[in-house]
Amino acid sequence: MVNPIRKDMTLYECSNCKRKFADKSVASNCCVCGICGEPKDHKHSNVECQACLDKKYQERDRKFVEKATLVKYDSKLVYHNNDDQWMFDGDGVYYYLADNYDLKEDLPEYLYVSEEIPFVLCAESVIENALDEHHEDAGDCISKKEYKRLQDFLNQWAKDQSILSWDGYLDKKVLVSEVVEVLDIKKFL
Repeated sequence: MVNPIRKDMTLYECSNCKRKFADKSVASNCCVCGICGEPKDHKHSNVECQACLDKKYQERDRKFVEKATLVKYDSKLVYHNNDDQWMFDGDGVYYYLADNYDLKEDLPEYLYVSEEIPFVLCAESVIENALDEHHEDAGDCISKKEYKRLQDFLNQWAKDQSILSWDGYLDKKVLVSEVVEVLDIKKFL
């Protein structure tokens, strides 16, 4: 919430960017990282400098990696790394790792297993959306049996579609060293 500036209000100016604030300490710390005290920019209204922000995100990712369940490599699974590179089959994993094997420092320690997100439609939501312009009790005119009948139809219709999506979670991981061993990528050395 933004409070309006009153005529009798004292404003303090950041000496660097010239932004004005009602609080002197906020003005004096405007362009300073709240963590390390180094200068920062105002990109995305961050309180931290880029270095502290990067450390924060690395720590967050490290915690995700620690919590992730280690699974065995399976060429039928979909994999991704944390840089949004996706591998949809064993060949994709093979070529991703083979292309990057000589750049060992660029290889991630883990690849993450993605789960397929099923395509579903909810009869209740479809009906509710269709009845937006109708009176508020219009949905009561449709029996539970008809809701079920529509849901059964929508389930079958959704199965017949070719919509495939995968999650990007970091909750399952496979060791890249295991994949390199299984796929015999060492021959690229």
